[in-house]
This record gives sequence, structure tokens and C-alpha cells, in this order.
Amino acid sequence: MVDLNGHVRVLGESYENKIRNGEWRHFDQQERLLSIETFRNDTLQGPASLYYYTNPNSPTRLQGSYQAGVQTGRWELWQSTSAINKDGSGRWKKVVWYDYDATGRMRTRYQLHPNGKVALELSMSISGQDTHYRQYSPKGKLIGEGKKLPDILE
Repeated sequence: MVDLNGHVRVLGESYENKIRNGEWRHFDQQERLLSIETFRNDTLQGPASLYYYTNPNSPTRLQGSYQAGVQTGRWELWQSTSAINKDGSGRWKKVVWYDYDATGRMRTRYQLHPNGKVALELSMSISGQDTHYRQYSPKGKLIGEGKKLPDILE
């Protein structure tokens, strides 16, 4: 689909009888890539990448997979370290990852040190209310853990 100014807003692999299949890409008004998502019978199914431009000099990408329209498994948040091309390529650095269960609930969040090692592991119960954290040094040594995050980490 093209907007009134002639800019491509949506590119899709297959669209028959108003049903999306295959890879679909969405772009904003400035032609920046917003998402690459995979559909099966008009339902999100498979790999996805979502792009955010809250800081124009350093966009972020959330990358993971959908099962029957639900975020599942490992989702990684990447920070751009270079210009982003229209296909999403560029230089990226992983800063956080999330693990989701089969129902789409986030179970664990991992925040990384600049060297790529885990800095903070935050686990949630099925209800999402109870938490347990582990904090690690840049060398990977456990330096703290408990039920309540220290105020500096919240």
C-alpha cells in the first residue's frame, strides 16, 4: 500500500480474500521501517521484528516470535549503533531479552551489561505479582538476589 504522498507504507507477501500470509513490512511517514511480521491465515505466526524511534539517533528493535498471535519464547531488545537500512540491517547491540511462556506472559527479563553479560535477571510468577531477582557483576559473578529489588534497580 502507498500513502497519498506516494510513500510505501505496507509491503506484503500475500493478500487474498482479505487474508494476510507470509512476511509483511510496515513503514512510517518518513519511510522508516516499523515492523517485519510473519502471518499465517491473517494471524501472527513466526518471526517478528518491531522497530522504535523514540530516540532518532539510536533506534531500538524488539525481535522474537509469535505462535497463534501470542508472543512466545525469547524476545530480544537491540539498540542501534549505526544507521538503519530499509530492510532493518545495520549494526545492533543486544541490551535486554525477555522469555515468554506459551500464553504470552513474560516470565523472565534479562538486562545486560555493556560487555553482553547478564546484569540483572528478574523472574515473575504466573500471576506476574511475585518476583525474584539476581544481580550480577560485569564479570558474571552473583552479587545480590532476593524478592524485592533494591530501590536503585526499580
